[in-house]
Amino acid sequence: MVNKEVSIGIVAFMRPNKMKLSIIAAKNAGFDDITIAYNGPDELFDVHKSITNELNVKMIRCPFNSKLTYCRNRLIENIKTKYFMFISDDEEIDIHTPKAIDFLEKYDDVVVVGFPSWYSNKEDNPVWKASKIIRDGRVIKCTKITNPPTYTIDNDFAFSWGYDYIPITPTIFKSFVFDDVKFDENVGLKGEHEDFYFSLRQKHPEWKLAISHNIFAYHNQGGEYNDYMKYRYSQNSRNLDKQYMRRKWNYRKFIDLWIKLDVDKIYCPHINYKKMI
Repeated sequence: MVNKEVSIGIVAFMRPNKMKLSIIAAKNAGFDDITIAYNGPDELFDVHKSITNELNVKMIRCPFNSKLTYCRNRLIENIKTKYFMFISDDEEIDIHTPKAIDFLEKYDDVVVVGFPSWYSNKEDNPVWKASKIIRDGRVIKCTKITNPPTYTIDNDFAFSWGYDYIPITPTIFKSFVFDDVKFDENVGLKGEHEDFYFSLRQKHPEWKLAISHNIFAYHNQGGEYNDYMKYRYSQNSRNLDKQYMRRKWNYRKFIDLWIKLDVDKIYCPHINYKKMI
């Protein structure tokens, strides 16, 4: 059954085969309104375009190697659906993902749900990316997965909310969020998640961020071409991103952490934490 309340945006760079799997997984979950923002090189445009034509999804052409923040802003410019979902071009969402819509409908102050991922290059547990920011020697923000402030279990699907930060993908937002909060296009790959949520928290501290505890995505990391890492993860661009974020938010340290969901000690003991994809 097609869900017409949700549209999906995917930024695609140099991973056409993984992008195809990402689109197929979204369609299998019942989502049909999908737009690709392509910022890859000219020589790979045709292969990406042929996939979008084959799978009947829209494509926006962005400048080569333009920042993810630029591409995300293009994707949210003309949202016509009640909900909007960000997925990366190497992420495959679960068929149960639409259950998050039922949760969002029940809680007015919860504006986004994020989904932890099974990672292709890590051990067989779902993990969650978080960041710890230290200012003046004091931790001012750190996402914690266990012992959340509020949680609910509805028809075997568990959600918790009250976090300061969750990653941008994969997530389902209430679309009105983007009327007030946009992505800072000066921010690159290193810091886009944190910058967006810090801006959101400044403007709307009453809004709540939630996560799912048993609807996971599959994250098949890595590029498909040798030049992928050179463009996406160059040390120079990462250093510039860190410098910009430190100036903007007055950070002394910017530390990425990987926080694993401990499937044995998680606070929802009756949930079956299994790989669904």
